[in-house]
Amino acid sequence: MDTAPTCCNCCGNASSDLESRFRKRPIEIVRMKRRAKNLDAAIEREFAKALSWVANAGNVTYRTVTARLRALERSYLKRAGTKFASREMKRRIAEQMLHQAIFHSCSLATCRGRLRALEHLGFTNIETKGHCCLLYARGALARGHERAAQITAKVMARDLERSLRRRRSLLARDLLKSIHDLLRLSDEGLPMKTAR
Repeated sequence: MDTAPTCCNCCGNASSDLESRFRKRPIEIVRMKRRAKNLDAAIEREFAKALSWVANAGNVTYRTVTARLRALERSYLKRAGTKFASREMKRRIAEQMLHQAIFHSCSLATCRGRLRALEHLGFTNIETKGHCCLLYARGALARGHERAAQITAKVMARDLERSLRRRRSLLARDLLKSIHDLLRLSDEGLPMKTAR
């Protein structure tokens, strides 16, 4: 026998069973979402602490840092609650791998591969993209690859100028100024040490 909820034909009121079922449901959903959000925030804070610890580990080789970053990525991706959170973790790991490749004086091919991997994941915003491209261009110029540095800097300068036409951003303006300074240095042929 089917026990479908009944309603009064004269006034349209549902029975108390149906009413209680629908009232509790949205509150439970809100509580579940709140718990999931708090869990994601806790995992994200823990991930940020672990990432900064790995990145600032002192005098370790690039291979060691890369292995630690990969292990960190594997362990936290299992705990990520949403696709957005897992993609953001991958993005932050890729950014850190690019930084480490540049700071450990890896070859330009390695740095380029790290930048391409980061571009494949996508950047969080134009400022992050500008920062990473500026670091890559500075690293290329420091290694004697003026053409690669100029191409990267010119493309990024064009993107930042286009972005600044649509919205105001102090960070984007500062990045654009730094990129123009880098282009000026590479045109003048000054050594990279004077730019720092």
